[in-house]
Amino acid sequence: MLLLIPKGVAHGYRVLGETPLQIVYFTTESYDPKNPDEKRIAWNDETIGFNWETTFK
Repeated sequence: MLLLIPKGVAHGYRVLGETPLQIVYFTTESYDPKNPDEKRIAWNDETIGFNWETTFK
């Protein structure tokens, strides 16, 4: 599967199940730790309003 995430769009993922997941990121620019072009949001930050709980039926 290929998923294009536009520049400036926050994104995250959660793996369901016991099978490990491998994700490969392709970027348009190399990461520069002295001048990062990205921001981080904690997965459990209340301001994003996302419920990470999973109910299996």
